[in-house]
Amino acid sequence: MKNLSLSAGAVLVLSLGLVACGNSAPGLPTPDPAGLTNTVSGTISGWTAGTGTIEAQARPTPSDASTYVTLSSAPVAASGQFSLTLPTAQAVAPYLNTFQQTPRSGCTGVFTQSVTTARQFGISTYGLKKADGSVVGYLFQNNPDMGSTLKVGDDYIVRIHADQDFTATGTLACPNNSITLKLNLKKGWNAAVNTVDAVDSAGKSISGTIKTVSTLPASKF
Repeated sequence: MKNLSLSAGAVLVLSLGLVACGNSAPGLPTPDPAGLTNTVSGTISGWTAGTGTIEAQARPTPSDASTYVTLSSAPVAASGQFSLTLPTAQAVAPYLNTFQQTPRSGCTGVFTQSVTTARQFGISTYGLKKADGSVVGYLFQNNPDMGSTLKVGDDYIVRIHADQDFTATGTLACPNNSITLKLNLKKGWNAAVNTVDAVDSAGKSISGTIKTVSTLPASKF
């Protein structure tokens, strides 16, 4: 089970506040059909907490768990198996936002959307709780050889809900982190790959690329 804290830098899609019909930008692949579903399922590696619950959450303030909102949930068996239906369009509607398309103070670059008004909501980790409601940690769907400290080349799957078809590209670079987007999103849920491009001395991701791919890489929970 990958139980990294949110400050470990693996939530760049959230930490930078990624605040008619879109056309595919040149070079962006058609998304993997396996990623265009509203269900996430598997077996949690190293799960020893007995029966529990997995949650898809909105995190208005990523550093403050008291603000987290459960949008959908599913039981986790004692074996670690689960099948989670991702939140409905209605559930995510209050949390939809556009990517950063205007300059941000202290940063360089912006993202370009093929539809400037298109909005999205991303989930990069899932909340895990024991049967008594106590928090176990946060689950990633990451590359099979990811260790306890992030390294360059690690990747994990991000689920992105789009309110319509659109693409998003570009790099936003701020003093402590940067994100490059290469996204071809379809209306509804999409699976994208967030790859760690650089880490600091503490193993925190400080640069990443989030992209849609035609075939999702091998991963584990």
